Amino acid sequence: MIEKEDCLHVANCIRPHGVNGEVAIRIEKGFEVDSVSFDVVFLELQGGLVPFFVDEIREKNPEEAILKFENVTSQQQARLLADAAIYIDRQWLMDDGGGIIPTGTVVGYAAIDQIHGEIGTILRIQEIAKNPLFIVDYQNRELMIPIVEQFIVSVDDDQRKIFFDLPDGLLDL
Repeated sequence: MIEKEDCLHVANCIRPHGVNGEVAIRIEKGFEVDSVSFDVVFLELQGGLVPFFVDEIREKNPEEAILKFENVTSQQQARLLADAAIYIDRQWLMDDGGGIIPTGTVVGYAAIDQIHGEIGTILRIQEIAKNPLFIVDYQNRELMIPIVEQFIVSVDDDQRKIFFDLPDGLLDL
């Protein structure tokens, strides 16, 4: 059985959506629909984590999505899931080197490059084709910085800063 401390809380079930067992979910700050785009997620029900297999997920807006679980086929069944917290296994967010891919914990951190100094604030983490990216507010536009060990020099949680050594030209993209 999976333990809660081995998981990340990524969303909450809000209410049934329609009559075919779909559930409207609210995604936690710092996460995106991709954070719950796994074959299986865990719902906290009656104090324990219960696996649910995901049939389909559709983004409604950046904070909400519609989720369809296998074997949840009616509005009545979906209603039983209202207010349940949705978790994913922390191991699913491990990078190739065994380190955890940062998630919502770094949203709001200052992004600082060794050459250019402070470049902006981390708005969110986004995964595009299984490649996680920091989305940084840079000069009134969104800059995508790949989350790779080679670019990250250090993380200062006390000062809420991530120090980067970015390749030439990345800030110009």
